[in-house]
Amino acid sequence: MSVYKLLTHKYLRHHKRRTWYTILGIVLSVALITSMGTFFMGLQQQSRVQTEQEVGTYHYLLTNSTPEMLEKLRANPSIARIGLMHTEQVQLPNGEKMVLHHMDPIAKQLLPFHQITGDGLIVNKMLLYHLGLPIQTGEIITLKGSKQEYKLPIAQVIADDSHRLFGWDTITAYRTVDYVEDNNATVYLKLANGANLERMDDYLRELTSSSNIVANTPLLASLPSYYLKPVHFLNLLYFSFPVHIVVLMTFAFIYNTFQMSVVERTRHIGLLRSLGATKQQVRQMIFYEIQWVSMVGIPIGLLLGVYGLRLVAFIYRLCFESGSYSILHVNFTFSPLVILFSVIVSGIAIYCSAWLPARQAVHIAPMNGLRAVDQGMRVRRPAPNRLSDVCRRLLGIDNMLVLRSMRTSRKKFYMNIFSLTLSVFLFTIFTYLSSAVILGNMGSTKQTADFTVRNELHSIRFISDVTQALKGMKGVGTIDVKDMDHSAHILLQPIVKEEDPPHEEIQVDGKAYTDYRGRLSLFREENIPYYAAHVLEGKVQDIQEDVTHVIAVIGFNESYPKIKVGDEGYLSARQELESKSSIPGHDVVKIKIAAVVRGNQPGNLTSIIVQPDMYERLTAQEGALLVPIGMDIYLQDVGQEHTVYQVLKQKLESRYGYVVDSKVNSEKDFSLGGLQISIMLYGFVIAIVIIASLNIVNTLVMNLWMRQKEFSLFRAMGLSQRRLQSMIVKEGLFYGMISGGLGGLCSYGLLSLIYFSTGRSLDMWIWMMILAPICMVTGIGYVAARIAISSMKAKPNFQGRVYD
Repeated sequence: MSVYKLLTHKYLRHHKRRTWYTILGIVLSVALITSMGTFFMGLQQQSRVQTEQEVGTYHYLLTNSTPEMLEKLRANPSIARIGLMHTEQVQLPNGEKMVLHHMDPIAKQLLPFHQITGDGLIVNKMLLYHLGLPIQTGEIITLKGSKQEYKLPIAQVIADDSHRLFGWDTITAYRTVDYVEDNNATVYLKLANGANLERMDDYLRELTSSSNIVANTPLLASLPSYYLKPVHFLNLLYFSFPVHIVVLMTFAFIYNTFQMSVVERTRHIGLLRSLGATKQQVRQMIFYEIQWVSMVGIPIGLLLGVYGLRLVAFIYRLCFESGSYSILHVNFTFSPLVILFSVIVSGIAIYCSAWLPARQAVHIAPMNGLRAVDQGMRVRRPAPNRLSDVCRRLLGIDNMLVLRSMRTSRKKFYMNIFSLTLSVFLFTIFTYLSSAVILGNMGSTKQTADFTVRNELHSIRFISDVTQALKGMKGVGTIDVKDMDHSAHILLQPIVKEEDPPHEEIQVDGKAYTDYRGRLSLFREENIPYYAAHVLEGKVQDIQEDVTHVIAVIGFNESYPKIKVGDEGYLSARQELESKSSIPGHDVVKIKIAAVVRGNQPGNLTSIIVQPDMYERLTAQEGALLVPIGMDIYLQDVGQEHTVYQVLKQKLESRYGYVVDSKVNSEKDFSLGGLQISIMLYGFVIAIVIIASLNIVNTLVMNLWMRQKEFSLFRAMGLSQRRLQSMIVKEGLFYGMISGGLGGLCSYGLLSLIYFSTGRSLDMWIWMMILAPICMVTGIGYVAARIAISSMKAKPNFQGRVYD
């Protein structure tokens, strides 16, 4: 080992604290980059696996094929496999129609049916529901087609139409055939390795219309050429923005650390130069130092980034179950691509940040080794002016010296301020987003139903089935049957002109009316208890006295109703009514508001509940036979939620087409999703704060070292060591207060724009949320100053002696 490497090892051992600080900064930086890459790769891998299981392994789907198109596709070397599927409409034994898909063996392999053996039908559960029979595997089903009749056995029953070509409510079945006609078939394409996606997109658009092309995006995103397209590359840069922040913070930290190393070793480097050391040898000595700390810090950072993320996910899985919004139940695997990316990015950032201090070191003159005081770096001396005199009288000599010390190196000053300001800003915004999501979800579910039962297959037995399931249950309160609403125009007097929401003026038989845009819904007797429990004025039962009587339902968030009991006007279900337009009276229905109630209304729309006769006249539908789309269930005793939920699922979900949703489960899943996001965001911010804190410690120690002659002069003039220590502490506090103020100002500006755009003012908890990180970074500045003072105790040649 050369003498220069031995000197570097001796220097690192002598300054153990700073060496460990440097390694810690590198470890955190590499760990952040690695964990973010591992996290996104895990999500992409999960999305790819889920897509292959539910959609298939094909990359493109083409419809309405022609023989000429298929001939060109088969000749393209970028396409590895081509599967065909033909669609035929057939009839079930009960007379209902369904879609039968004839697919060739390659299409079966590309669709999520490749593990299914046998030559029979692959049917979805909806077919069993429509047949009303407990069909078993192997049973023969007769299907009548346009040209022939099929008698096919059932090979397997699947949950639903996995790739949903024909919608969720279409009865479908699949069968494998040896040959599919080329004309008007559905084509599944799997690309070869190394295929250029941009050229493939252009090639497919030349063959057929864009409306006939469906891309399997999750699988395309796993191909390297996917991000060569400009739009996808910009998205990649957008999502890699946190990596840019980490690289910038790492650059500032390493730059400060090694510049301080060069300044402290100015005399040693000068002596080496006087003894014959060349510039190349000095440069190699500095780069050997960065190489040594990198060899220790980068591997530890890689392990911490991968296994630290897996440890957090493992602990979370022990405490919480998987939910709809779970992101920490992903299998985070060891990715060589992420490791290579982290090593390259970290290595470039570290070596680029050490290049400037190394360049400074090779320009140290040999005479610097013979001087009594190191002259490795010139201190910026601001020119005196009258403003400085005024500030000195206002702030005092101590504070002016502190401010001048902070301005010694403007680059370090700006970088430290930027680091802490960014930390405050990110902490505040992340806290606001997490709190807003949680509070917003709580507010949105405050008046929602405890359970919602969806009638996905539009069964006419829906109401009787649900009410029968609820019969005899304890704790059940009211129900609200939901129908498919229609848009409606509620025309009332007097004329109301408002800016938000705007109300148009409509003429009916020459008289002006205010147009309240709303929705039209059907009155059901099962909903009377629910309406009575939320009535604001009037009597719900009055709607049954006269066909013109209606119920107005306003949202829970509406402060006061614009529509009053006794208001008379007209109701229209026409889609288009222009402002100032005039319509004859026979095109509308006369109404009178009998009651105003509150309910779950989307936006600020008002629903008008009408009787079946009026509904039939307005919509040209037979209201009595209208099938509901769902039902909201409200509990009297929330403690019975689990029992009611289990009974409903047991009685209803066994019948295909009914889906039971629980508010408690939805809130739990949503809250757990917010918790996982908060863990990831705050982990990122905390690591950034630690790197910024280490950066401030380095800067303060650097300033102490550069100003040792100045401190000695102050001591000779009678300045006490307590005042010198106070000046250093003030410098740390100033860093914290300036950064906190700027970060709080940026946060306030962004949050004000968000709030003012909604017409609200900042709440008290927002102010507390802004003040908390400001106090935090001020404390960080104080702690950094105390660490800087204590770190100088091990330097016997320090002339200021502010640490005694």
